[in-house]
Amino acid sequence: MIVFITRVDLPKTSRNTSWETPLRNLFAISFFLLLAVVVRAAEPGWTTVQVDVTGEQGKLLDRRGYDIWEVHDNKALIYASPEDVEQLKRDGFTPVIIDLPALHAPGRTVDGYPTFDEYVAQMNTWVANHPGIVSLSSIGQSVQGRELWLMKISDNVATDEPTEPEFLFIGLQHAREWLAGTTLQGIIEYILANKDTDPRAGNVIANYQLYVLLVSNPDGYVYTQTSDRLWRKNRRNNGNGTFGVDLNRNFPFQWNLGSTATSSFDYRGTAPLSEPECLALDTWVRSRGNRIVGFLNFHTYGNHVMHSWAYTTAVGPGVELMGPLVNAMADAMHDVHGQIFDPGSWGVALGYTGAGVTDDQFHAVYGIPSITTEVRPVSSAEGGFVVPTSYIQPTIDEQLEGAFVFLDWAYTRGTDPTAPVLSTPVVTRLSTTSVRINWTTDDAADRRVTYGVLPDASPGSVQPDRMRATAHSVTLTGLSPGVLYHGRALSVNLANLGGASAIFPFSTTDLTPTPSPSPSPSVSPTESPTPSISPSASPSPDARDGYILSAVR
Repeated sequence: MIVFITRVDLPKTSRNTSWETPLRNLFAISFFLLLAVVVRAAEPGWTTVQVDVTGEQGKLLDRRGYDIWEVHDNKALIYASPEDVEQLKRDGFTPVIIDLPALHAPGRTVDGYPTFDEYVAQMNTWVANHPGIVSLSSIGQSVQGRELWLMKISDNVATDEPTEPEFLFIGLQHAREWLAGTTLQGIIEYILANKDTDPRAGNVIANYQLYVLLVSNPDGYVYTQTSDRLWRKNRRNNGNGTFGVDLNRNFPFQWNLGSTATSSFDYRGTAPLSEPECLALDTWVRSRGNRIVGFLNFHTYGNHVMHSWAYTTAVGPGVELMGPLVNAMADAMHDVHGQIFDPGSWGVALGYTGAGVTDDQFHAVYGIPSITTEVRPVSSAEGGFVVPTSYIQPTIDEQLEGAFVFLDWAYTRGTDPTAPVLSTPVVTRLSTTSVRINWTTDDAADRRVTYGVLPDASPGSVQPDRMRATAHSVTLTGLSPGVLYHGRALSVNLANLGGASAIFPFSTTDLTPTPSPSPSPSVSPTESPTPSISPSASPSPDARDGYILSAVR
């Protein structure tokens, strides 16, 4: 990942998105990595190089899929293969080798971080020590056949309680991010150990159904502890001498924008959900229908708290909700030990984009508010991906507070007993064949428009995504000039309650004034779509309850 170490005076929810501007605001930090614990030698021939970057050059580095660790003062630090070094030269860069001897150290012990087997043993210990509260099951297997163990934590763990909102936490999607795994482990240990003394922990047990995928990438994680400490991807044999697919770039939403180079650190795979680890997770999430109200994904490093979008630096729907949420999480984390956390949208806070990312998939396709938190350290000057175990407890302390903020935010909305109330939709003519329809809701909700020439606003339906927001916009295209249409706006909140506007007439050539506000009738909740969602201006045989579906497999 790229880590910009910044302290800017911009509002937390509105960052500058250019490549150059953050670089002028970076703290002076050392490139020297305090990599005190490296398990085995790094990949043969790989090294760290520094290149000068300005303007469009930075975007080129991102498109090439280099393993960029951080950028400051117009210089990028890249973990590069011999082929990467040659490609950098062809692209007009002058790579300078930065000697980091710790990367090439002989084998060492794991130095206090759990092995995969120890994580599994810990999960089984929780099950044994908390009967009726913790259960463990496999949702699938990795490329190399390791189980993907999913924990459930709830007061009646053997019972599926439909009135309790569900949450999903995952860790170690990227194999080298060991601190992310121990952080999530520590949060779960705290909730279980303090369920009778901390009301927040007790509330999770009593009123939530919390699911935890502690090790999302078991093969890659094992490889970091036996062969290459800095390995990121899974261990897919790509058939051309390269290995691995980035499990946080293999999801269907905007997957087509990802890296096609099998050797790149963020290779997207041969197809959406080509990797069994991603397929198992996505299939399980889809099976929960509309039950999951929050997703939290733990990564390292850089001290970021981020919401969608990831695939673009453009601000996504729902920033008016998610922006204050990540600000509150960052503030809660800061109050623990004084660490500064940078909140914002994924593509803006990091200064680079990622396509096929888990957060975008779960929020845009399944309507689950999704957050990625990048835990300590803030930079490679403190160790980057490789930090001593002394970092574990302070990081747990910080991230626990952020997690409680997120849980409370989503629980409040996921248990709202009232349907969303919609404002009167406003129709704006964009051309003789298209219009934009805007409205607001009093609650976090998704957006859909049904429309047509019939008075009941049928048979067309458009839902661009299921991002939760209070400000909504849907564009209708392919309309016929001069034809009188009837439309209706619909929104479903996190509690799966739906509201609808009154039916309103419109035309692309002579817009009829929108009707006066009227009470919003309740509508039945819609079924969660199974594939990804794409706009459609006409009925489709794949439409289910108004969602326009396009299979992506």
